[in-house]
Amino acid sequence: MQREKIAAIDRPQSLSVVRNPQDLSRYQISMTATTIVLPAQDPARIEIGSLVRPDPGDLGFPTSAPKWDRPPGGSVTFSFVTAETAPLYNEPDVTGVAPVNANLQNAIRSIFTNLIEPLIPIQFVEVLENPSQQGDIRVMLSSLGETADGQAQVPGLDALAGDVQLSSDILLGGFASASDAFAAVGSDNFVTVIHELAHALGLSHPGNYDGNGTSGNTAGPFLPIGLDHVMNAVMSYNLAEGDPSPTTYMPYDIQALQYLYGKNTTFNN
Repeated sequence: MQREKIAAIDRPQSLSVVRNPQDLSRYQISMTATTIVLPAQDPARIEIGSLVRPDPGDLGFPTSAPKWDRPPGGSVTFSFVTAETAPLYNEPDVTGVAPVNANLQNAIRSIFTNLIEPLIPIQFVEVLENPSQQGDIRVMLSSLGETADGQAQVPGLDALAGDVQLSSDILLGGFASASDAFAAVGSDNFVTVIHELAHALGLSHPGNYDGNGTSGNTAGPFLPIGLDHVMNAVMSYNLAEGDPSPTTYMPYDIQALQYLYGKNTTFNN
């Protein structure tokens, strides 16, 4: 299983994006994910296919993709690495594993409860991590240097599946800690958090780039360059000049999550 890495979202490409008015006019958008009204979902649409590519070399729209195998109404657990479990983290190329602070823990709980659960019929249940118990999705800090602000592994049977690592090496920008910087809603660092959590649920990058910001080693389909930006999908690397940093999942992210897990039909605004 390949690890997905995101290039530093606080250093995005500055694009002059000419948007197709018909594209975003199909949605009613606010910065609250639950008020986005989606058109009828068509599995052949590039908006979905570009975000749920299962394996390199699969050029068609996938009939299966990495996801947690849960029925509607089922649960996915999550946990936060602790001071006790951090030294036990067993991946040779990961260093500096450490817990996130209480501020970021609360922000991530809110993302699951307020941004993701209203979209899909899955409950996210926190478990207290210890050496014999971890969540399906584990969140931690690690030392990623200057090449990435975060990285995550997609769902699967591997012991590391669903692990989300946020870089302790980011520029703090006046915040007291990396955790506090990631917890700041409306910041580029917060976009990194919701981006990495979506990887842990099975979403891919929509463009022809890998985790190091290079191109040419990822199989399509891909979004056209005019659609490949974070106002369509937080899974994109591209932020058009003048656009705000998203505070929620965007239309293509939502379509892809609902393709994988179904739509939450019981949530009331």
